[in-house]
Order: sequence, then structure tokens, then C-alpha cells
Amino acid sequence: MDKPTGVKQRLMRGLSDTFGSSLYDLPKTREEVIEVNDIVGKDGVVLLGTDATETAFKSASLVDFKIIHIAAHGFADTQFPERSGLVLGVDPTSHDDGLLQVREIIRLRFNASEPQVTPSACNTNPV
Repeated sequence: MDKPTGVKQRLMRGLSDTFGSSLYDLPKTREEVIEVNDIVGKDGVVLLGTDATETAFKSASLVDFKIIHIAAHGFADTQFPERSGLVLGVDPTSHDDGLLQVREIIRLRFNASEPQVTPSACNTNPV
């Protein structure tokens, strides 16, 4: 079998292999993100649809936020836990693959005064 050539094709192939099926749009996540923003003050940065890329998230000034809420697919790699992460969009102008992995998250800088980061995804329940 030929390997997928584009970033999106490689990403989808790898995730399809991981999950056993293709990824699909998560129902109600758009409404969830908008409602959370409304609850916390309506002055947040909201990334929806094709704007919700890994690149856009990582380039946001994360230290300015006390609450970060992410509604996305999640995946756990039990063999290599640092590869577990969240599935965001792919920005075709960047080198990001759309996977916000644990090994990348630990290098991000958040508000030092105990930020609340809430992933709303499958496989994010603490064990």
C-alpha cells in the first residue's frame, strides 16, 4: 500500500489506524465552545472550524488566559504516553501536523497563577 503523501493524508491515515475509523465532526462542540466563552465573559479568543488549528492555538498568547477550553478529538498512546494529545486542525502554511501532543503541551507557557485548562475530548478522563 502506498504511503499518503500530503500532511493531511498522513495525519488522517495515522489517526484512522489508531482509532480504527475515520475522524468525524464532533456534535455540539461549536455550541459548547461558544457557550463556555459566554459563561466566562465573552472576551476570549474563540477558534472554530478551519480556524481551530494547532498553529493558531500555539501562536495565541496563552499566558494571557486564565481559562483554556478545548473541545476536540483526543487520543491516548499507552505505549508512548507523551505522544497522546488532542486533534486540532492543520494549517497548510505551517509545519504543524494538527496533533497537539503532550510532549508539545509541556513546552507551552500558560498563566503562572494556576490556569484552568479543560480538554473536552474522548480519552481525556484521568485514570
